[in-house]
Amino acid sequence: MDTKTIHLIGFIAGIFGLYGVAHLLNRKILSGILWLLIGGPMFLTIMWTIAAVTVIGIPIGLALHFIVPWHVSKNGAAPA
Repeated sequence: MDTKTIHLIGFIAGIFGLYGVAHLLNRKILSGILWLLIGGPMFLTIMWTIAAVTVIGIPIGLALHFIVPWHVSKNGAAPA
């Protein structure tokens, strides 16, 4: 697969909280597993807690919900 396809698949999976898919598709197994097990749940917990506690946190949380998966999948799609 080319890097654009891996980036797109990783971004779509990241929107649903499955960070690290692009890393796994690009054969970066250790970083992909770490993102899946630690990064995704930790980021989602922090983001939605801030969004629930503060009114200004809702738009910030929604923006971060798309920005973080974009950067994680872009990093994972980069050649090893």
